[in-house]
Amino acid sequence: RERPARAAEADFVIVNGGTAGAGEIAMSLRPGDLVALGTGARRTVADFAGRQVHALAGIGHPARFFATLRAAGVNPIEHALADHARLVPADLEFGDALPVLMTEKDAVKCTGFPDRGRYWLEVSADIEPIFGERLLARLVALAKRS
Repeated sequence: RERPARAAEADFVIVNGGTAGAGEIAMSLRPGDLVALGTGARRTVADFAGRQVHALAGIGHPARFFATLRAAGVNPIEHALADHARLVPADLEFGDALPVLMTEKDAVKCTGFPDRGRYWLEVSADIEPIFGERLLARLVALAKRS
């Protein structure tokens, strides 16, 4: 999400969900379970397949979150927020009983909010194995310099 000019200053350029170019490292986010706010009860995304839900995302690219839900068969009513938006309990009220699904980044802003029917989506990063090797080599080089 940095400006292209910053890439020259970076040790690594990681491309999330796109095609990595020369010298870049590909990464994608894999959805996991949905975790209930407050209780931590777990459900699968498949539990919501074919259902309409409210989907809330205050991240850099909310459309990616909504697309992830649609790919799993969920029918999101999209609520895109500004990146890093502050949330209050009223932001999760939509005047109906539909579940509310959100990103983990948004869920951490909801500590103490009522937890009825509100879930955040776990994600895991799948990154090219070469990244670990390159990161370790860079750390060793930095340790030798100090």
